[in-house]
Amino acid sequence: MGTNANWKEVLAAVLLFLAGLLIRVALSSRATITGDSLRFLAQAKDLAAGSADLIPGDPFSAVPPGYPLFIRAADWITPGVTFLLGVQLLLSVLTLLFFWLAARRLSRKGAVAALALLTLNPWLARQQALVMSETLGAFLVAVTVLLWPAPGRPLAALPSFALGALAVGASLVTPAAAFIAIPALGVIAWRNRRSA
Repeated sequence: MGTNANWKEVLAAVLLFLAGLLIRVALSSRATITGDSLRFLAQAKDLAAGSADLIPGDPFSAVPPGYPLFIRAADWITPGVTFLLGVQLLLSVLTLLFFWLAARRLSRKGAVAALALLTLNPWLARQQALVMSETLGAFLVAVTVLLWPAPGRPLAALPSFALGALAVGASLVTPAAAFIAIPALGVIAWRNRRSA
């Protein structure tokens, strides 16, 4: 019976992933570049040019630097917004996968329910088709949650460093990720309080 339940759970997850991919591809055809997207693109262009003015006329930027750096890296591989949005589509689907894998540690049924909520959330699905930081931020948070050790499991130096870097990186991409980063860094510090 356990094998049958696992098979049903995996089948449900695969169907949800396919639905999520189809929703995201459908929403990708309606991508628009306006408002904050233009600021992110301008900041990435200014970074590439070595400009000190990250927002024209202003030496400081109110936009966190992580996402413009990501745009710059994607543009270095293949110039253009089309490639960037393709990378974001991939990150969006990987975010679903990583959250599902992380949630399975606690509850297999709960993981499918959580996957359904994330997959069918129209706002989250739409973000990957915009030049906005939420898709990259959600991906970094998903990787952080996936790599988080099970309760009672020791946290070695390299995983601690990786988790800390992911938590800080997510906050530099999407400031709201600080709600994940601050507790994550606190737990890392607490669990490693007796070691260098």
